[in-house]
Amino acid sequence: MNPITAAVLSWYKQNARDLPWRQTKDPFKIWLSEIILQQTKVEQGMPYFHKFAQRFENIQQLANASEDEVLLLWQGLGYYSRARNMLACARKIVKDFDGIFPESVEDLRRLPGIGPYTAAAISSFAFQKSAPAVDGNFNRIISRIFGVKKSKNSSGFQSDIQRIADELIENAPPHIFNQAMMDFGSLVCKPRQALCNQCPVLEYCFAFKNNLVDELPVTPQKKALRNRYFHFGILKLRNQIILSKREEKDIWKNLYQLPLIETSEEQNLNFSPMQFANILNFSSISLIKTSIEIIHKLSHQKIIARFYHFEINDLQQAIVEEKTELYGNVNNYLVTDIEAIKNFAMPQLVKDYLIECGLID
Repeated sequence: MNPITAAVLSWYKQNARDLPWRQTKDPFKIWLSEIILQQTKVEQGMPYFHKFAQRFENIQQLANASEDEVLLLWQGLGYYSRARNMLACARKIVKDFDGIFPESVEDLRRLPGIGPYTAAAISSFAFQKSAPAVDGNFNRIISRIFGVKKSKNSSGFQSDIQRIADELIENAPPHIFNQAMMDFGSLVCKPRQALCNQCPVLEYCFAFKNNLVDELPVTPQKKALRNRYFHFGILKLRNQIILSKREEKDIWKNLYQLPLIETSEEQNLNFSPMQFANILNFSSISLIKTSIEIIHKLSHQKIIARFYHFEINDLQQAIVEEKTELYGNVNNYLVTDIEAIKNFAMPQLVKDYLIECGLID
């Protein structure tokens, strides 16, 4: 066994995190945890894992769920394409594999939402296949120890990491090795403020010897966030309110929100809150309140949002025809009781504002 591998495994034996999905070999529970933890910290993902595991005991139950229910359970976790892919994956496993998870990395990678890392994680954790689950932790640890100076977005970076990972996992129990590398990267060889004084492989580490811990792996410069200007209309009468469902190929696909007008810039001379009357076929509405500007940052874009409160006389006019002129708004609209809002999966930005307004408990 590679001495670096042996040292990491020895460290893990003393420092392993007690995580619920490590107490099972059930590929459904392991897959569930891996999808939830994509781009999500363990602390944030843990309650969602419990919520899904309690609601769905097996892949068949999840496959039979509606997309609306899955998105509602996922609400607040972000990157909602993961939830849609999770449901599509469950349905494909039930349809094409009789509800039985494939064991090989190759077969797993053919399923929706499962990339190289997730396939290796499921294959090793559930079926003890020798496949290194190369994620951000692997990239960081291997870059530092072996002095991989290529940029993470360069053509050769991932192949170099994969080659070294294949060597490290050789003759090691794969499920334990992968878990050890994840914990070592999360607890010691961290992205910032690495705890080098607690490192079990310090004597082998190129980055430590050359004072490059904070420089490796080499990260390409982040692109500037794209600004988007969202104007949401709150149109309610007594106990009813108008919602719309996002259907375009964009952020928050298939989530519910308030009627929206998006403009190309904040101070758009062609925009007036009263445009909601045109889009929703109202003969007259009155603007009674405008929120402050609210900033909501996503991974690659920044939403600058305002909420407009309207007074209306007849909500039945809101059973609208779709309109594509003006702002290209092609969402589906519906009228629902205000106390039923909690049953709709919404972007966190919208949900937080409705809570602040007292429309959601």
